[in-house]
Formats: sequence, structure tokens, C-alpha cells
Amino acid sequence: MKKFISIALVFCLAMTAFLFVGCAKSPNTNIKLDGGPELNELVTGNGSFQVRKGDYVYFASGYVSKSDLGTGGLTNELGEVTNGALYRAKVELKKTLIEEDNNNDDEESEPKYQEEYVLTDVQLLCSKLVGFENSGIYIFGNKIYFGTPSTIKNSEGTVMYSLLTFYSVDLNGENLTEVYQTQAFASGKYSFISINGNLYLMIFDGSQILRVDMNGNSKVLATDVVSAVLPKSEVVADNSYSATENEKYVYYTTKNSENTETIDYGNVLNKVNIVSGEKTELFKQRYITITLSKFENDKLYYKRNVMLSEMSPSSETYLFTNDFSKTTFAESEKQITNQSAITNMVEYKYEAEELDGYTYVNGGKLYYRSSDGLTVKTLSTSASSVLFVQGKYVYYVSSSAIYRVDVTKDNPSGQKLSDSNTINTSYITIDSNFVYFYVKDSKTSVYETYYVDLINFVSGTTKPVKIVG
Repeated sequence: MKKFISIALVFCLAMTAFLFVGCAKSPNTNIKLDGGPELNELVTGNGSFQVRKGDYVYFASGYVSKSDLGTGGLTNELGEVTNGALYRAKVELKKTLIEEDNNNDDEESEPKYQEEYVLTDVQLLCSKLVGFENSGIYIFGNKIYFGTPSTIKNSEGTVMYSLLTFYSVDLNGENLTEVYQTQAFASGKYSFISINGNLYLMIFDGSQILRVDMNGNSKVLATDVVSAVLPKSEVVADNSYSATENEKYVYYTTKNSENTETIDYGNVLNKVNIVSGEKTELFKQRYITITLSKFENDKLYYKRNVMLSEMSPSSETYLFTNDFSKTTFAESEKQITNQSAITNMVEYKYEAEELDGYTYVNGGKLYYRSSDGLTVKTLSTSASSVLFVQGKYVYYVSSSAIYRVDVTKDNPSGQKLSDSNTINTSYITIDSNFVYFYVKDSKTSVYETYYVDLINFVSGTTKPVKIVG
């Protein structure tokens, strides 16, 4: 039985255009979990709905859309959230004795075991919704940070679930504290980044880029923003993270001031220093439009059109990357494909350098291409999106299911991981042992979190496991 202590809230009310924003410490619960990871253990997966520190996994127990809150009894009030709440589990190796051969006369033969990695000791950490469209769980030190749909009300008494409230909580479930409340979040995104020992919450709210420190102090870094990609501290080792030079910036686009009602001159690519707030214009060229894709492996990925002729505005759009290693933006820019249909690539690295390259989907097929472009291999004849690379495997989606394929094979063949389940293919994440995804319950239509053991996976035999029973 879960008991929750009811504590009176003290709100510092700030008048805004349409809502009342609380700035006090949020109510805590009496949750206090025993055990847990050591302070200096490795953190992986920051920014997804599942984060791992050491042998402990912190995750959203399922998925609930913000648009469904307020209907069917769904709420985000502390203590009332079940599916999609923040949980903790421990990774353990389970060994099952295989039935011995009674006909074997060798008395000294070693017993054989079937091994599998499982998640055990599953416990509720915080009864707030963390499994939703804007899921993003982070661990720094002994605290976990997350965003959740807001429960504040506007002047008409309507709960503003479309906004986000950010919290921190100790890894054992104690000291739930509100960090920041957004006042806008139209098509927004966020991340946490550690720079020079200081942790910042970065928010793109749909038109502005904001920096928030852990005392809740916010600063607007850019306005009139059309799109943005935010760096994040995805992996934290030894309880410290040193942001690279490229990670100290937010990259964003704005409209070209020359645009008229009849002529679109493209847009402008900029960056802003997270600490100092200094802005730099990176790229501006008439009739060129940059569409930001992601910031990954210390590089900016984006699409932009290339003019076919100086005399004509006709152009083709390709995928580029930029590591900012040269003196100017143009000098360090690299076009990584000459196929306009390719919209996303995932870098492939596995042991031998000669295998370095990219994986991508084109024409409904999954491909691998070496960095020098001399080797192109078809990995699957059916694929809709490429997810990520881990070890020698590329993970991808095909026919609304999760697959992986071994790039090192001469004749690669995909392994189906998600079995026959109906899954949400927009939210999939991975760690060193498992791949995690949301499975739709055929009776209740509720999406719950499942995992698959990747280390001991046997095609056709290994089945996905629901974490929270």
C-alpha cells in the first residue's frame, strides 16, 4: 500500500497574462527507497524515458498523452498517477538450471544454466507523469530531473496540461522539488546540460530559448526563434560531465529579415552561447533554407537546399553535418549524401575503423554506407526509420515493429525484437542490456513499458517483458 503525506502548499503568485504560477517547494511524499546506485557510477540514456545509473534503471512505467489528461479520470496530481509514473528497477542476471540429461554417465559434468538479464525490485519513485510526448529524464549526482505536464490553472480554472513543470527528486524518492514552471510551450523541447560544473535546464518554448539554473532563475537567450536543437549531457561518468566546445551552444534558426509577402529568401542559422548569451550568425544566403535535424556525436545535422544555378532559384535539398572544426561554418560543412530523399542518418562505429560509416533509410530500405562512400550494403529491404546504433547492431523500425541487424554480416538479416505486440514506434530507447518500448494493452488500450534482453536474445524465443506488473 502506498501512503502519501498531505502537506499544505505555499504559493508565491506571479501575475502573468493568463495563469498563476506557483514558485514554492512542491509537496513531497513519504517514498524513501532503500539501496540504489553509488554516486560515481555511470549514467547513460539522459534525455529519454529511461535512464540508467549503474545497475539501476529509472523509467516511465507507460505512456499517456497530454491531450488525454483531464478525461477518463486521468490526472497529473501528485500521488494519483499510475501509468506513466516514475519507477526504479534493478538489473540482475537470472540463471535457470537446464534439465540435466539422465542418460549422461559423466558424473563430473558441469550443470548448464539458461541465462537472461531481468529487471527486479520494481518500485514507484514518484507518482507524477513522466511518460508523455515530451518525456525527458536526467540523472546528475544523486538527483533525477524531469519535466511533467503542469497542473496549474488559468484564470478560468482550466488546468494547463499543455505547459510543463520541471522537478528534481533524490534517487531514493525523497525531496521532490519544483525547479521551473513554463509559461509557454508550443511545440517546444528541453534538455539538461552541465557546463563547467553548473547544471542548466535549456528550453525552447516555440519562440524563445531560455536558460534556467537549478535555483529557478531564467534568462531569455534568443527570441523570434523558428526551430532549435539543444545539446544535452547524455552520458555522465564519475559524477562529472565536461561539455565540449560545441555543446556550449544552442543552434537555432530565425526568419530572414529580407523576406516579403511574395518572396521567401530562406532563413538564418545562428548559435547562442549558453553561459554568456553571446549570439553568432552562422549561415545566411539568399534562397537557402536550413532545416535542423539533431545535435549528435558533437556535430550538427541539418538539411538545406543547394542552388542548381546562380541564375535560377531552383535547388535540391540534401543532408549535411558540421563539426565546426574549421575557421568558418562553410569550411567545416560536409554534405553526407547526394540523395535528396534521405532525411536522417545515424553514425555507425564498431571496433574496426574500416567499418565507420552511416546507416539510413531510403526508398523503404535500410542501408549502410562506409565513410569513404566506397561500400554500400543493404541491411533490410523493409524499413521506415533508423533508431540507433549499439555495438555491431543497427536498430530500426519496419512494419510498426522493432528490429536489429548485424552490419558486420556479409548477408545481414533482421531480428524482430518486439514480437507481435502493438507498440508506439515514436518512443524507443536502449541501454547496454535492454531495449525499451511502449506496448498497447489489447483490452485497455493503455501503453505500458516493456523490455527485451539484448544480450541473451534468441530470435523467435525471447519475448518482451512488462516491467510493472
